Amino acid sequence: MTEIWLKVTLICSWILLASFYFGGLYSQKQNLRLYLPFKSRIIILGSIGTIFGWLVIEIGFYALMDHYFTTIWIILSLFTLLVLAPLWLGLQIRQIYTDSDPSKVLPDYIKNWKHFGPYLIVTTGNFHSLSHPQSPSLSPSLFQPIMSIIWAVNPSHIQDPQKLIEVGSSLKTMDTHKIIPNLTHSAHSAHAAHSVNLIHSDKQFHLYRFDIKLVEYPQGFYYRVSPDFQQYFVPASRYPRYQEETAKNLEIVALSDLHADGNSILQEIEELKHICPNADLIISSGDNISRGSSWTNWGRFFAQMGDYMATRPFYTCPGNHDGDSKKKAHHWSTLFPYSFQSNSSSATGGNFFHSIRHGAVHMMFLDLYNRGLSPRLPDTSQIESLILDLEAHADAKVRILVLHNSIYCTGEFGCDPDLERLLLPIIDRYKMQLVISGHAHLLEIFRRKIPGSDQETVFLINGGGGGKLDEILLHPKWLPTVPYHWEGRIHRAKLSPFLGGDSSHPFRNDEAVLKYQEFGIISHSWTRISITQTEIGIYAYDWQGTMLYECKISYLD
Repeated sequence: MTEIWLKVTLICSWILLASFYFGGLYSQKQNLRLYLPFKSRIIILGSIGTIFGWLVIEIGFYALMDHYFTTIWIILSLFTLLVLAPLWLGLQIRQIYTDSDPSKVLPDYIKNWKHFGPYLIVTTGNFHSLSHPQSPSLSPSLFQPIMSIIWAVNPSHIQDPQKLIEVGSSLKTMDTHKIIPNLTHSAHSAHAAHSVNLIHSDKQFHLYRFDIKLVEYPQGFYYRVSPDFQQYFVPASRYPRYQEETAKNLEIVALSDLHADGNSILQEIEELKHICPNADLIISSGDNISRGSSWTNWGRFFAQMGDYMATRPFYTCPGNHDGDSKKKAHHWSTLFPYSFQSNSSSATGGNFFHSIRHGAVHMMFLDLYNRGLSPRLPDTSQIESLILDLEAHADAKVRILVLHNSIYCTGEFGCDPDLERLLLPIIDRYKMQLVISGHAHLLEIFRRKIPGSDQETVFLINGGGGGKLDEILLHPKWLPTVPYHWEGRIHRAKLSPFLGGDSSHPFRNDEAVLKYQEFGIISHSWTRISITQTEIGIYAYDWQGTMLYECKISYLD
């Protein structure tokens, strides 16, 4: 009998392990992620441990036939320990990660989208490229921004190819535009005035782009696109502007690490619509999806963002999941054809650095993956472009730098000493008030005084947009595998210094963490940034609309 149970146990063990292995391979191939609740994970791991524990006990029982009752007692004791302990641990972790499971099943209309968009991006408007390299002074009259409307349609849903978009300054003056036959445009081709450009085409969808010269619509514009021709209005207050006679308040919605191709972010989008119905623009610090090489997955991102992107411009930079390879970079630049300040013919292969000016606010977006050719650090030409861009905008009152990886962070990836050495001197020299990043899936704020100034820089790690939260509470202290280990769901290093984790990890920066880390929380979140004539307000919310953190900093010397 014992031999039979031993064989059954072995077979079950191998079947379970094989199912996990091949299931993992399949999920990786299909870009699925097993977002099991933490309790379920612990139960599964506990079950595996129970099986192997039972196996060991069976072997011991087979060897100790003369100690029958002792062996039975050991079996029952270990079985109870191996099952109940993981259950208890899972319940504790579930209490900590109360909102840790964003894997609500995507609705069919998201998973199997037929069209997506429209969404808005500003495709011209970088400024130092308009001026002579030796003389970065600018003239507002040179600034003629173009806002592009981009949308995707299943070819079978196009009712009238001669009527793809209607645009006008009022509902009574809507002009109809169509695509010019045999004219296709890549993401970086010249603009075709008053025509619809086909920038990508396959059996699944056609991707269209229509460029609007904003100077032609000084009060804003209405538009409708095929196939449903839903009406949208974009007010002129959301246009990028070089400068204004009077300071204008600016409201920004900041997102990051949405991973919206496998996770439902619909609750988050509804909440930010409720809190920020009149936001001027949206920015993202990358990893909008998990598989940036898939058009289908990109469609799920836009389908979830919905009409919130149809009435305000969207600015983003590449993350590792949507920009660290050539194929991902190609998809990214096709969907987001900003006015990049370098091109792929440069000696280093180019990069996707771009910037935009909204009145007194200047925002810069770094490409840490250099068009998918090299990871983690911006190349030399990009740093040169960043400095030239900052010089050209010396009159800007607020400077915001957006990148994917974080200079300072106590999440699973830790701090980045290379980025600190490369960027911190520039941040200090040009007195940047806000550095927004993600990569780590949590919310964290560092505040650092700028040397020789009364101003400070806020480092906002805004990575709780939708991906699986960092598991920095799960790693055992006796087996450190991450730079930092948290003691609880909320952490404030200034008030309660902590140095848990792998003390020899290269991505630790204990001095900076203890000096600058003001607040951290393991939670899904997004951030509202409100800029007035004198200060910057930073307000972080969870998906239920509860404010997790707020601060205000002055940007006047």
